[in-house]
Amino acid sequence: MRSFPPVHLWRSLGTTEVVADVVRAAEWLLERWPPEFVSTPLHRAAQIACLKALEDDGDPIEVRAALIKAAEEADILAERDGPDFSRRGSAKSPRRGRRGSAG
Repeated sequence: MRSFPPVHLWRSLGTTEVVADVVRAAEWLLERWPPEFVSTPLHRAAQIACLKALEDDGDPIEVRAALIKAAEEADILAERDGPDFSRRGSAKSPRRGRRGSAG
């Protein structure tokens, strides 16, 4: 398994999930990513980093870095103190990033 230091992502309101290996990162990017952020340049870069690492031609640490950048863009990176749900477009879904809110 190609592992890296844990990254915490918001799965739902109040629920985080730990991603700590390339396979799990690929799962997130392919199956759980917020639809409005699928196929952005950062999302695609993270997918490519995963593919390279899965083919033993990439570094898991690069996967982690790309995943963090894409998660920040999608507003699903779980911060140390938790997300600021007051800035989100929907109280039910932490996946609605700042782009979806009026403020």
